[in-house]
Amino acid sequence: MTDQAVPKHALSQLRVLFVSGLTPEHYGEYRLRALRRLGLEHVAVLNLYDDRYGAPGIAGKLQHRMQIGPGVLRFNSDVLATARRERIQIALFDKALDRKSVV
Repeated sequence: MTDQAVPKHALSQLRVLFVSGLTPEHYGEYRLRALRRLGLEHVAVLNLYDDRYGAPGIAGKLQHRMQIGPGVLRFNSDVLATARRERIQIALFDKALDRKSVV
């Protein structure tokens, strides 16, 4: 038995979808870098903060709280389409804590 839990060649062949809010120098970006340092050959990325998934004003607040609406449908559709197109084997959904939610 080696001290390595998962053989490196097994990780390199894994096809991963990483879904996170990708803001430069924040948690999602750090976690994406960590995945790439693991030697994963293929990491597809879907950015939660993409403008296509939000709605302005009160509609956006309702969509966020209730998880319904056109942005949510678009996001779900994009996750499935990306998973099919990229032949994803594992999906990682990252929701970092917002500073407002830590108070």
